[in-house]
Amino acid sequence: ARTTALHLYVLCDPDGLRAFRLVLREHAEATGLLWPNDRISLFTADASRHVSAMPSLLDPSCHTGGYAYLFYKLFTPELLPAADHLLVIDSDAIVLGDVGALWAELGRFSPEQLVGMAPDQSHRYYFRLSDETDEVYSPGWRNVPGRTGVNGGMMVLQLARMRVRRWGGYLLGAVQRGVTQREAGTLRHF
Repeated sequence: ARTTALHLYVLCDPDGLRAFRLVLREHAEATGLLWPNDRISLFTADASRHVSAMPSLLDPSCHTGGYAYLFYKLFTPELLPAADHLLVIDSDAIVLGDVGALWAELGRFSPEQLVGMAPDQSHRYYFRLSDETDEVYSPGWRNVPGRTGVNGGMMVLQLARMRVRRWGGYLLGAVQRGVTQREAGTLRHF
């Protein structure tokens, strides 16, 4: 049983937001899962032109195929300026334990740590990315140890620290340097 009120941020496209409101009313409110002092902030990233442009700054292909929403998590320090810490849980995750234990991990971070992520439990993405016959193949995954990555659908973030370190600018700079090196042929495996 939880002991504190929640502030839940829900980021989705307009259709997803309408569906979430419906589910929220039918299930969470009707069953008493929500407490009177819980706060829920519902918004779409495209409500802010500044934020909706961010995935394209990483790479124009981020908007290809409607997958820009996958990249908005990278910009949560800018999206949620009032939040100092965040637990990110994708809508397709199933939570089997107390999320308070995951939240407590923030207290174990060293002063330098910004993000906590777990190894991905599904190898399907990485096998596809490293399979030369697959349409989503990327040679950059060829030498990834164990052909696995991290799970961006379950993260703990130190947003205040990320803002102090100018995370968004750092991320954009790192990606742009990588793209420049890739295009010049000096970045191995991409």
